Amino acid sequence: MKATRTRLFAILLVATTLLLAIGCSEDDGITSPDISELFGTWAQSAVTINGVAADLADVFDWSETTVGVHITFNTDSTYSVNEFDASDSTLYFESGTITIDGSHIIVTTTSENGTAVTPYVSTDGTWAVTGDSLTVSATVEGAEMVLTLTRVN
Repeated sequence: MKATRTRLFAILLVATTLLLAIGCSEDDGITSPDISELFGTWAQSAVTINGVAADLADVFDWSETTVGVHITFNTDSTYSVNEFDASDSTLYFESGTITIDGSHIIVTTTSENGTAVTPYVSTDGTWAVTGDSLTVSATVEGAEMVLTLTRVN
């Protein structure tokens, strides 16, 4: 089931990155989010599916001892996911890169728990930072998923 988590996270990450790459044109009257607000570490705090609150552990297939997940977005277009338990031991770790080619975006998960992997996923979505809250929205397998994260640093 960890592959499902990787796919869901990759889709949400692509949705975030798509807006970073494309942005908005100056003549459409819409301001693009400030990309610098995205960089740093975020804790998953809530998720909704089609507007209904869902359990993060179920959606992302967390281990039974998981107490949290941190996602770090880096300025060099890399990311990492760290699922940890109460003693701060890593239960699951994922890292990867983001590649942008015009309007096509590919998220490449290069490592999952130390094992090389290469799933490619493309999707559209939105992201916004308000204070210390990051919201990422994407359509995943026909359902609208909204992931809310809280800034850690």
